[in-house]
Amino acid sequence: MFHDLLAAEEGIDLKLMDSFGGNRSWDSISTPMRLLFDLDYVRGQHPTTNYPEVAARLRELHERWSKGAFASNDPALDPLRQHVTARLEQLAQVVEECVRTNARLVIR
Repeated sequence: MFHDLLAAEEGIDLKLMDSFGGNRSWDSISTPMRLLFDLDYVRGQHPTTNYPEVAARLRELHERWSKGAFASNDPALDPLRQHVTARLEQLAQVVEECVRTNARLVIR
């Protein structure tokens, strides 16, 4: 659910993407946020130079989500909105810490 919401903010339909049930190549996606979705990419040597941009985008999304502005207006999400907003805050903190310490983000 969290991945779907985050991807929707970037205009990505995960169901169409490789490793999420579809066959669309991740090479067709141009966003620094790719490292949060393309697991083959994130397990590799993805560029850490994008981290500040990713952190800024996560902060921007957190501000919007905190105000109830999600890319998806599916009513089924209503009970989860507070939870996913809190998780987004945590993810932003992790990426910011990676920037601060020059560490590579590992997603499992």
